[in-house]
Amino acid sequence: MPKKPTYKNSKIAFVLFTKTPELGQVKTRLALNIGNKLALDFHSAFIADSLENVSKLNNSLDNSLDYYLYLTKPWDLSTAPIPKILEKNLFTLKYQSKGDLGVRLQTAFQELFSLYKAVIIIGTDSPNIPLSYLEKAFIELNKYDLVIGSSVDGGYYLIGLNRDIENFSKIFTNINWSTETVFQETIKRIEVKNLTFYNLPIWYDIDTLDDLIKLKNSLLDPYNESKNCFHTKKLLQTTVLP
Repeated sequence: MPKKPTYKNSKIAFVLFTKTPELGQVKTRLALNIGNKLALDFHSAFIADSLENVSKLNNSLDNSLDYYLYLTKPWDLSTAPIPKILEKNLFTLKYQSKGDLGVRLQTAFQELFSLYKAVIIIGTDSPNIPLSYLEKAFIELNKYDLVIGSSVDGGYYLIGLNRDIENFSKIFTNINWSTETVFQETIKRIEVKNLTFYNLPIWYDIDTLDDLIKLKNSLLDPYNESKNCFHTKKLLQTTVLP
């Protein structure tokens, strides 16, 4: 009989999944209103803030996570500076496979299931997501087959799977990605497989100018004492939006 994989210290892998900063290739819907360069700057700020936010999780979860950053290609320093937090070696850098988002997610889960009992993947489009939501994802993944967090736009901002799910790739197959039906299509596939799942509180991505204005109003609210999203907040303070 084949040997079962040895899980790495019984930890869970927590992955940030994002596009490598590249002019004209990131935040394209937002760029329609603010231009490619500013869209690139915000994308880079979102990555930096998401990294810093996620890095705090082990403080409350007894170092139960290993962190990964999955990029689409090597980071070009002439395009954007690398977030300083990456200098601390908290995140293992890996690259996404080719294919649509479903294929890339499948591949990342498959790679990490050889080392971990469970994997959580989150994007960087929600830099101000409450840390409590991410902590909840870890806690509930110990009780359910999977966890998922829906986005206001009909997608999802987080998905976490346990390794023991059979044929998990079907969860990501033939989904109409980048549409308002992504979450509902995914839930149907989960239900067809009779999997138990925990639905995290809904949150919003920053994809459009309206989303960015909403984020600005939240982060620059004088009554908002949160120290999160330092890089995004700093950029918003110096940017005049249309």
